[in-house]
Amino acid sequence: MAAANPSPSEQAASVFALYGLEPSFEIDVIDLEDRLRQASLAWHPDRFALQGEEARLKAEDKMVDFNNAFPMLANPAKRAELLLNWLGASPTQGTDAEADPAFLMQMMELREEAEEVQAAASQNPTPALEFITRMREAESQLLAHFAAGFTALSAEAKAQAGSAAANQEDSALEVRALRRIFYELRYHQRTREQLETTLQPGFNQIP
Repeated sequence: MAAANPSPSEQAASVFALYGLEPSFEIDVIDLEDRLRQASLAWHPDRFALQGEEARLKAEDKMVDFNNAFPMLANPAKRAELLLNWLGASPTQGTDAEADPAFLMQMMELREEAEEVQAAASQNPTPALEFITRMREAESQLLAHFAAGFTALSAEAKAQAGSAAANQEDSALEVRALRRIFYELRYHQRTREQLETTLQPGFNQIP
């Protein structure tokens, strides 16, 4: 019988495990870079040249795994999504179906404001730059909110990550709250990024 494909929760856990880490939002990126360097030395294909083609290809595949996992762990927003996958609450590509109307209205207003400042950017880029800066500040606050929420997750919720028991009422409420934060974060990011990429050259580089 063929092995079943790993679940999103199992895949997420394996990304952390590859770097010898437990699922957590708090990651030292400098330490992560050091772990990648160590892996590059340990799994460099040249080290396996005398062990045959199969061993060399296995080493190459291992380094692909490390290189693919690094941005998922190093980028805070991608790490938040990875943790949701681990918890069994994989976000969809659209808006959270459970989002309340007030949130949806707020996001619609953000979109309308972005369109307005974009339309006026060729004459006056200042409002667009201020909008982008405000979005970045909001993203930082949302990431901090997510980090605090994940840290505060009950031991039960973490122990049930990816299992059917994770849908039990108490732990599910905690995880859904994290997912709502992530949807808001992603909406802010996408709105900002779309504005940045469509602004005239020279206006999308903010320190």
